[in-house]
Amino acid sequence: MEKNNLFEKYYEEGVSFYNNKKYEDALNSFYKALEYNTNFAKIYLYIGVSKLVLGRNKEAMLELDKAVELNSNCAKFYFYRGVCKMALNEKEESILDLDKAIELDPNYSKAYLFRGLSKKSLNKREEAVLDFDKAIELNSNYSEAYYHRGFSKLGFDGNDEVMEDFDKVIELNPDDAFAYFIRGSVKKNLNKSEEAKKDFERYEELKKQI
Repeated sequence: MEKNNLFEKYYEEGVSFYNNKKYEDALNSFYKALEYNTNFAKIYLYIGVSKLVLGRNKEAMLELDKAVELNSNCAKFYFYRGVCKMALNEKEESILDLDKAIELDPNYSKAYLFRGLSKKSLNKREEAVLDFDKAIELNSNYSEAYYHRGFSKLGFDGNDEVMEDFDKVIELNPDDAFAYFIRGSVKKNLNKSEEAKKDFERYEELKKQI
């Protein structure tokens, strides 16, 4: 079998394992594929993300660096390297990669979400909220963006806005226990005691199921 065919065989096998969340098996197949072609950028993305999921963050960074080295015009490569840098607690550096992902793909809603998370972790909450706003503008059913936007607004003047965001989280994910707890806390602060009580009760019900 020719080199290209062997590469494709093991690469496609790896992608299948990856899609089924069998990350160790995926890595074994990708390593076999690399014996036949070391210049295909996307394989390093798959290897990097697999290692990231497995908690091998420093190894993941080397793979994602290689992906970017081979193709510096792919938003997804910068996105995942930015996520990896977040996992390594390199927050400022992660923002630079997420900036680049957004520059390459201005409609990349996940990049805005994760840049917002990095900014929130640096206590840049107002900037974070702007990124969550953009993520929601691009994807009006992005429950994680509503969740983090609402959470970022806690403690500011704007309990009604926080409650609206958690209303949306619960609409999209009716079994999100913590969303009921947060919404109940906000309602309690707004002196909506009966409504708050119902949310706390629902929180306790769902918590038992976890």
